[in-house]
Amino acid sequence: MRDERIQADLASGLEEGRWMTGPEVQQWLAQTYGMKRSMTSVYYWLGKLGGALKVPRPVHTKKEAAAAAEFKAHLYQKLQDLDLPTDRRVRVWVQDEARYGLHSVRRRCWGLRGVRVVKPAQQKYEWGYVYGALDVIHGGGQFCFLPSVSLDLTHAFLEQIAACEADAEHEAGSR
Repeated sequence: MRDERIQADLASGLEEGRWMTGPEVQQWLAQTYGMKRSMTSVYYWLGKLGGALKVPRPVHTKKEAAAAAEFKAHLYQKLQDLDLPTDRRVRVWVQDEARYGLHSVRRRCWGLRGVRVVKPAQQKYEWGYVYGALDVIHGGGQFCFLPSVSLDLTHAFLEQIAACEADAEHEAGSR
């Protein structure tokens, strides 16, 4: 690949994360420039342009980065607005429940050195649930593994949290 334009396109595509595998780059070269290259040649040029094979960090397909940033930005003000007693210790908990199970296999893919690769991952579940709560002020946590999710089980978990320190005021945070 002596053509600098092809090298520049390959470098920009690598920077954008346009391809995940060497065969995808090989196919792109064939379709875009009519160039048939061996995998050895493709890997050579990907490495020469600063690429490296990495295991991508998984990110859920429904993740909303804006909602997470908004939650972080307003958390302190929401805590200030609570009418909390001054004569008792206050514990502020964030709580959630999650279904757990087998995660899909993640393979290495090409990306630039120093840049973390992110790739959506499908998850397969075995229908187990974990309830968890973290004390965001003093630290510590409470967890409970259960076979399902229901209002009764959620109420029982909240009672478990309250029982961990009976003389404290417990506030549950939500998004």
